[in-house]
This record gives sequence, C-alpha cells and structure tokens, in this order.
Amino acid sequence: MVRKTHLVLVSLVVLLALCLNPWAWGWGNDGHEIVARIAAMNLTPKARRAVARLLGVSSRPAAVADAMAKAATWPDTYLRMHAPKSKPWHFIDICRGTGPAASLDQFCPAGDCITTKIEQYRSNIPKGQFDEFGGKGDLSLLIHFVGDIHQPLHTATNADRGGNCVNVRQVHSQNLHSAWDTDLVKQVEDGASVEETANTINEQFQDEPDSFSWDAGNAADIARESSALAEKQIYAALKIPRQACVVELKSCDDAPAAVRKLDVALDSSYVEGATDVARLQLFKAGMRLANLLNSMWP
Repeated sequence: MVRKTHLVLVSLVVLLALCLNPWAWGWGNDGHEIVARIAAMNLTPKARRAVARLLGVSSRPAAVADAMAKAATWPDTYLRMHAPKSKPWHFIDICRGTGPAASLDQFCPAGDCITTKIEQYRSNIPKGQFDEFGGKGDLSLLIHFVGDIHQPLHTATNADRGGNCVNVRQVHSQNLHSAWDTDLVKQVEDGASVEETANTINEQFQDEPDSFSWDAGNAADIARESSALAEKQIYAALKIPRQACVVELKSCDDAPAAVRKLDVALDSSYVEGATDVARLQLFKAGMRLANLLNSMWP
C-alpha cells in the first residue's frame, strides 16, 4: 500500500512539473498528433516501411499513423523529465527585428536548438547513426521537432520566452504561448477527434500551390518563415511593443517590466483569424514532415 501511494505521489509530481514547464507542450498533444497523422497519410510506401521498422510496428497505414501519433508526443510526455538536456532542442529564440538574411547561429548556443537537431536527425537516421535514444527515439524527436518549428512562438521571442511571459485574457490559457499551443488547436478541432481533424485538414489543403518540399538546411529557412509569421500574426497583430533582444531567460521573473505588465485580450476576432493560421501551420508541418521522411528514404 505504501509503495502504491508513493507511485501515485510521484505521478502527481511529474504531472505538475509538466504543467508548470513553460515549454512543455509545443502545439499540445493534439496538435502534434494531427501533424503526425497528416504526415502518415502522405508517406511513400518505402518511407512508410522504414518508419514502421524504426517504430516497431507493421507497415499498414493505420498502424504507422497510430505509431507516429504516439511518437510525436513522447518528447513532451516522457523525455523532458528523463533527459532535461533536450529542453532547448524544441525551439530557437529568434529576436524580433532580426533580418531575414541574418545568421541564426547567435540564437542557437552550442548547436542546442531546434534547427540544428532537425538537420542532425534528418541526416543521421537513414544511416542508422543513432544517439542514446536509439532509432525509435531519434525518429520520435524528429517528428516532434518538425511540428514545433511550425508553431510560430517556438521560433521567436520578444524578451518573453516565446510568449510564455505574456499574460492573456478571454481564452482558457493564461499566457500567449500556451494559447497558440492549445487553445487554437482546440478551435481547429471544433469538437472533432484528432483523427477526424487530421483527415479534414489534409483534404482541405491538398490543392495548395506550395510543394512543401524539404532540402538539406531547410530547417533554418522554416524557422525564419515561422518567426516572420510570429511577428505579423502575433506580436504586430496584438500591438505588443518590441523589446530589446534577450534570449534564454531563466524565468519570466527576469523578463523586462514592460513584458511582465502586459495583459493582452485575445478577443473572438483575433482567435478566429489566428485559428486559420494555426490550421494552415498544422498542415504545412504534416506535409513537410512527410516530404522530409520521403526524402530520407527515396
């Protein structure tokens, strides 16, 4: 009985830690699962078989889709607590006002950021060169990171930890980053299941002119694209004043007073427009993930 009680307490502590971690849920579980399922629907047979081998499931499309959806959430639901060094890999803090041609190296200390990790796993996985997480773990991280890099606030900062330090009103979440991670995804779902939402989005955007191809080094370009989207659709749209460049804040207590005092209303008009942006970003992430995996096993 004592052992059972101890396990329950440990589980509660882990859950609380995840809830308090400001970077715990890039796109939220539902968003990552939607991205993975869209990707699974667009894999070539060869890529699907390779993915199935690494994830340890049959190559049936439904089995691969289920496995990819599960893998997509593993870096948030398990790895953050068991491999803290992976936390910075989920984002890159590109400061507002950074020019489109500027090097991103200044925002990726020691190469520990999302752009570098995507390119590393893209290159190494097909060669069977795995790190301590093994083939299944590395593929799970790649799937997850391609989702994260399309969440605009995983690629931008205003001395606010990617919007984590900006208080918001009129939505369920208490900060701007979380609102984009979860509230907008729930709006996209509109009561439908993850599977239904993925199918709907995949059908809705199939005629998009963008090929969503993936070339070596493209992670940096996508980070710039997402950062520009954060500037236009989030910071500028909400009239949030630009702050001096500050990255890697340890906590929101270290954010500028002007950031800590923000109290931004996300009214229905903003949420409606932002939901459209989030829907397209989820599709882009899914298609680019599919094309990336297809290119890894041509």
